[in-house]
Amino acid sequence: MQLVDALNRAIQYLDRELAPSTKLRAFQQATNAVREIPAEELLAFTATHPTFGAAAAAISRTWATPTWPSTRRRRGSRRH
Repeated sequence: MQLVDALNRAIQYLDRELAPSTKLRAFQQATNAVREIPAEELLAFTATHPTFGAAAAAISRTWATPTWPSTRRRRGSRRH
């Protein structure tokens, strides 16, 4: 899974879980920033900055096959 795809999926799940809007905006800004960088440049950057490369790989792995069930209740919902 590509990094942009993984970030988009993270946004979908955060939105579904009613995450704070600041967290959603942070992921959206990160997605837009990564989308603007040519693939070759991004690969070169990850090669010279191992921490970024490891973080990008972790994000891609985490959101490639999410097993994040909805454990939080929606606002206003009640269990009976």
